[in-house]
Amino acid sequence: MQTLLKFVKMHALGNDFVIIDRLTQAFFIDHNTVKALGHRKTGIGFDQLLILEPPIDPQHDFSYQIYNSNGSQAKQCINGVRCLAHYVNDYALTQKRLLSFQTSNQTVSCEILSPIVVKTTISLENPEIKYIDSFSLLTSTCDHVLIGNEHLICWNFNKDEKNKALSELKSSGFTLDKFNISFAQQLQTSVELETFERGVGRSASCGSAALATFLAFNAKIKSTNSLRIETQFGYVTATKNYDKISLAGPVNRTFAGEFLLKYN
Repeated sequence: MQTLLKFVKMHALGNDFVIIDRLTQAFFIDHNTVKALGHRKTGIGFDQLLILEPPIDPQHDFSYQIYNSNGSQAKQCINGVRCLAHYVNDYALTQKRLLSFQTSNQTVSCEILSPIVVKTTISLENPEIKYIDSFSLLTSTCDHVLIGNEHLICWNFNKDEKNKALSELKSSGFTLDKFNISFAQQLQTSVELETFERGVGRSASCGSAALATFLAFNAKIKSTNSLRIETQFGYVTATKNYDKISLAGPVNRTFAGEFLLKYN
């Protein structure tokens, strides 16, 4: 048995996604199929596969599932949901500019600010969103932050120190199969961010890592309500407004296509 499925490839500052929706087509995908599709040489290739679905709770507009390229599931994908907001608007699945998405553990709000800029907002009242603690690492510090997924934000390590820092973290149980690990370099008016994502590897950008970095930065400089976060292909802006934090930045559709899904 086989099914021809339509997909769209999108990216947010190089953090790339394949979107398949269950609103217009029916299918079943397992761990091995996700890995095959995520392969950069023999599949489509992506950091995450996003499956758009009808809302579980009618108070939301949509729900979605997240799979990493190695087939594992993730709890949150901030850049991904920004791409989903663009997708549902671009394909006329909704006329709304303010959207509510439901994941397995939280609600994410999206606002379409322009044809390419989408802002995502999450509540700090959610127990899955919090700054946990800070600890020393080599000559600097790391912050442990929960944004659905667990993040470590390691500050101001130079290029030669990063491999040693990753090794030290691994020996302490902070492995890349459990944590997203980011290296943040504080600049004069912004932060430069490099992220290694759980289940993916080095990523050009990571939205939840950007928000984790903002929470860690905000814990140290409590008067900061906005932070520009530089990535390999551009920047996003994180902001805090009372009990909510937001991330705004560009998203782009790369191409659309079809693939043949075979069932054994």
